[in-house]
Amino acid sequence: MTRSKIANNYLAKFIGILLTISFFIYGVFPISYATGVGRVTWRSITESNSSVGFTPTTLVGTLNNSATTMTVNSSVNYPSPPFIVTIGSVGTEAIDVTAISGTTWTITRGYAGTTALSYSSSANISGPVSAQVQFVPSTPASSIQAIVVDFCTDSPIYNASTCVAPTGMTIGASGASGLAISSVSGISTSLFTTNVANNSSRDDFISSNTGTGYTPSSPTTLGAAITSTSATAITVSSSSAYPAAVNANPNTWFYVNIPSTGETIQVTNVSGTTWTVVRGALGTTAATASNGASLSQPPISFTVYGVMNPTSSGALYARIYTYNNYSTASTFASTSPLTSSTYSTSASANIDAGGVALEIVSPLSISFKVQEYLQFCIYTASGTSTGCNLTGSSVTLGNSSGVLSISNAYVDSSTRFDVATNASGDVAITFTGIPPNNGNIYVESSGVSGTGIAAATAYASSVGHNQFGLCATAAGALYQASGYTSTNLSFPNSTYSGGGNCPTVQVASATYAGSATFGFNIDQIGSVYGDLLAVQQPGTGSTGLISFLGNIAPSTPSGSYTTSLYFTATGTY
Repeated sequence: MTRSKIANNYLAKFIGILLTISFFIYGVFPISYATGVGRVTWRSITESNSSVGFTPTTLVGTLNNSATTMTVNSSVNYPSPPFIVTIGSVGTEAIDVTAISGTTWTITRGYAGTTALSYSSSANISGPVSAQVQFVPSTPASSIQAIVVDFCTDSPIYNASTCVAPTGMTIGASGASGLAISSVSGISTSLFTTNVANNSSRDDFISSNTGTGYTPSSPTTLGAAITSTSATAITVSSSSAYPAAVNANPNTWFYVNIPSTGETIQVTNVSGTTWTVVRGALGTTAATASNGASLSQPPISFTVYGVMNPTSSGALYARIYTYNNYSTASTFASTSPLTSSTYSTSASANIDAGGVALEIVSPLSISFKVQEYLQFCIYTASGTSTGCNLTGSSVTLGNSSGVLSISNAYVDSSTRFDVATNASGDVAITFTGIPPNNGNIYVESSGVSGTGIAAATAYASSVGHNQFGLCATAAGALYQASGYTSTNLSFPNSTYSGGGNCPTVQVASATYAGSATFGFNIDQIGSVYGDLLAVQQPGTGSTGLISFLGNIAPSTPSGSYTTSLYFTATGTY
């Protein structure tokens, strides 16, 4: 939070004001009151931070009152969802934007109890800011006909002779004549029947019922004595008229005063008739209080949707007024603000007034890069270690002397590979190579001696026939590298997946009578990419296990047979 200088000696008559807007990196100024102790703060209520000075968008095509997606001209500089907007000059519907794909917005209609409407093409769309206004008048009003909030850049003093409107700031969709207002507490929702914004080039809004007055909710009393100045919970007789304060992100706390002691308390949580509180708030002194002591009236609170940032950073002030005469309040639309000579507590003027000072600062931009990452290695050593920390690059098929037999199949399952990546498009592990040979004679990949198998054909071991092939699977848990799992590793090529029976235990060459299938596609010989063996998804690394089959026929010429296979891992980022 940006913290700025103290603004003193501003006359006001509110016990407490809370004006909340969702887009500001804000500064909070304590304000000295002539007839009470209060404070105004600005804080995020929706996490919807919008850039200072961007141009709001417009609607592409019409929108009926039941549509759940809409197309806009541009999504540039709007925040990541969710956020709230209004549309058109009579923007009395709050629309919750829940997802953005290009210029298509997924929306929830009639947010917060507002009524869904239909809109014409090219209608203006508001900024993504929600402003919460909350205040407790020091003069309990028997009849409030209007509430005015005025934004200025020169002073928070309610009876100052000037008010310079913040450039580019709008309330509603490009100066809407109607506003989306909800979450009303502390007074009848009927007061907010007529809401008018941005009158005569002023950045303000007036909420009223054009002449009908409403009495704020009655205050509660202490349900038990406060016997300690350090108590952090108090009991009240009733919470029904007060906000449902929650000490979370965003906070929804409020202030109340105990007139008999002069202490102001901050309420951070309401649970039934038990309030969690911060004592001695706003510079007052914590004090004990008797059972039945009266509290100040409940805060009057409401939320206005569809506010647009000013086009530049700097000081911003809000002046808040209550009126018991709508006709007087409506004259506030004049480009000349109230002056000290027109401010009065008479029945024809405003009841209470107060101001808030804050500083809008340019956002702090934080950026970083994540480097592409791919780890891949093949080894034959036994044991376990961290990824790619073991060695070994040769396999000997056959008995202890490396001799194959016409009477037994041999399988070597000593080859493992480790793979880990952050490639969003996965990593493909492929291989290329030729069958084992002694120069001119090949032990080919077939169940029938002397014939090679092309394309994706897997086969079972057939003792007494020339066969060379391989299969692969995830290594068993005991054979995974430290911290690795098989979760992100798959084997989509049926030629090498072993029919689901490829060995998972690391074993050097031994006689074999298992049911796994093996393969060796000779079509991959000489190809650029080779055959697909496995696929690794981004995230936790995995260890795979490769098994090699060796069979010979009685007619296979004697000699030493060798081959080299080349394994490659390719990530798509």
